[in-house]
Amino acid sequence: MKKIVTSVLAFMGMFSISGIQSQTIVTTTPQFRNVVLEEYTGIHCTYCPDGHKRAKQLAADYPGRVVLLNIHQGGYAVPSGNEPDFRTPWGDPLAAQTNLTGYPCGTVNRHVFPGHEQTAGGTAMGRGDWAQVAPEILSDISPVNIGATTSYNSSTNELTITVEAYYTGNAANDTNFINVALTQDSVWGPQTGASSYNPDDWINGQYNHLHMFREFLTGQWGDTITSTTAGSVFTKTYTLTVPADFYGIPFDINNCEVAVYVTETTQEVLTGIQVPINAVDDGNHAPYYGSFTNVANEVLDASFGNTVSFNMNFASSLSGNNDFVVNLSTDAPAGWTENFSIGANTYTSQDTITVAGTSPLAVTVNVTPDNTPKIATYTLSFWPVNDPNNKVVQKMYVVSGVTDVVVDGSGAWGDGKSYDWTSLYMDGLAYASNTTYDSTSAEVMVKAITSGQFSGVNNIYMNVGWTFPSFSDADANALMTFMDNGGNVMVCGQDIAWDIMSGSGYGTSVTQNLFTNYFHASYVSDGSTANNLINADVSDVIFGDLGSSAVIDTYNGNMYPDQISPVNGASSIFQYNNSASKISGVRYTNGTYKLVYIGIGMEQVSDVAVRKSIIKRAHDWFYGIVNSVNENNPLFTNVDIYPVPANNVLTVKNVSGFKTLEILNVLGETVVYQNITANTMQVDVQKLPAGTYFVKLSNGQSFFTSKIIKQ
Repeated sequence: MKKIVTSVLAFMGMFSISGIQSQTIVTTTPQFRNVVLEEYTGIHCTYCPDGHKRAKQLAADYPGRVVLLNIHQGGYAVPSGNEPDFRTPWGDPLAAQTNLTGYPCGTVNRHVFPGHEQTAGGTAMGRGDWAQVAPEILSDISPVNIGATTSYNSSTNELTITVEAYYTGNAANDTNFINVALTQDSVWGPQTGASSYNPDDWINGQYNHLHMFREFLTGQWGDTITSTTAGSVFTKTYTLTVPADFYGIPFDINNCEVAVYVTETTQEVLTGIQVPINAVDDGNHAPYYGSFTNVANEVLDASFGNTVSFNMNFASSLSGNNDFVVNLSTDAPAGWTENFSIGANTYTSQDTITVAGTSPLAVTVNVTPDNTPKIATYTLSFWPVNDPNNKVVQKMYVVSGVTDVVVDGSGAWGDGKSYDWTSLYMDGLAYASNTTYDSTSAEVMVKAITSGQFSGVNNIYMNVGWTFPSFSDADANALMTFMDNGGNVMVCGQDIAWDIMSGSGYGTSVTQNLFTNYFHASYVSDGSTANNLINADVSDVIFGDLGSSAVIDTYNGNMYPDQISPVNGASSIFQYNNSASKISGVRYTNGTYKLVYIGIGMEQVSDVAVRKSIIKRAHDWFYGIVNSVNENNPLFTNVDIYPVPANNVLTVKNVSGFKTLEILNVLGETVVYQNITANTMQVDVQKLPAGTYFVKLSNGQSFFTSKIIKQ
């Protein structure tokens, strides 16, 4: 440790700082913030290559808007034998302020994102959260712009970096620091998990480490910026005689980049840039033309024929009179109508308006659904007529007529690839004769439940697959609220139990509460390819007759069918390999909500008929249509129901073995009830509204159901 301190002190004497100069590089137009991702990693961390891959993809998704620093730190970074030591003296103090609990992890602008933290109130997040939270940073306006020039003299080994910061507004906290860091690409070395999780950078048994943090030129927490009010300019020049190595690792200036970013205190990163050697970055990235503010709600419930309105303001950042194109787009059904108003004028899709100065404009978006169920997305965009590539965007969502929702999990896929299993759940709901279903993202689900705009939704089917984290705190809190208010939930996915409860995943106190007290399960083991058959637990009165199916590997060699156990009043519904000791699914009801949880995703159920039947049976149990596996009892196969579609009178024949006849709507509500007094019954359905219904026949012990359509 003494040797490292001496080396740092010697290095600090090798650069000089000039005084404040006039601003010459950086743009003075307000800009959006850029993402600065500080990733904490190591060479013996199995999933770290997946973190590197996700970080690289994030930068590719937002060109020029993402700064990457891979910081080798912690137990997984400790070398073994003759392995290189990529750690620096800066890493541990940086990590200490993040409240990290596992690797890989990272901070996005050292900002706290509630519901995404590894530790409540901390800045460290798992790799599945970075892409989720980045848009929040990218859509904010930075009070400061950064520019930089870099040059290198190969004759003298002298690196010169000039950085400038221009404040377009007043910083919220006047204690600001500028940080200048060196990162290096193409550092070849060992890496556990590379061949599995980032094979593109694993070549001939060596791993290509990218964006590796090597040195701060500004010390641990940066150089003080003395003035942080609008119009202030801060300039410094750093001159460094480049050493042969940093902390024992050879340094190659040709593979070096310079990261420059500004922090409030030592925490919040306002914005940053990353500049190659012999390059100029003037900080002029995505233009800022304005913003939407005071958006009352992003999700609204609506009913057939009733108009709902989104109210907000749009403020231009451009002085004087400027022409803006305004566009409203949507994926709503053709029968829905929509328009937007600005002041006294109303528009239906796209028009050009003149915006006078920077005073906020009141904007209202109006939506009127027809009777087609949908969770519709509306996108309102403003852009100057001469720059259609840079739009100011506000998204809104309308939920109308939807009773059952497939929700795609918020986590990132475990192998870094991309999958879409939504249609499998939609097929199951169609098989259940449901006509009022749709799908949405976990993000929209959270917004809708949090704002009380999912009131018409009865059931949620969580399509988690193999993602990490399987549930964020925000997801968990929303689901618990939904269930406490009487909503039913089906959850499917491998590694959910491992992720939340093993201690090696992304579990938090919030998600552990969801798992134990709402999923009513305990974690037994991670499972393996040996769990290659799922079979119904024949003792269960709801799912017990559904048979079995092969469990298939849909994740390219990553097959982890969770073994779980029912707790707190839950019961087993599925097993692996016909073994009562290997439970793969549970169900629970407490009179408020019903829960079905299966330790694999529906995409892993090989038999299509079994897969669709599982979803249908959960749906029918949620609605009370089925309360026994004897719904298809051979004694009832002679039942005849006609005409279908029905209009005025429905005839039900061969029902002498039953005691009661009910007709239920898609909400599971009984709209017709009769005692059975003959082998053939006539049922008056003339007054029922057109739609889908279910005939339910009961003999007191088991049930028969059949779908009908009323015209």
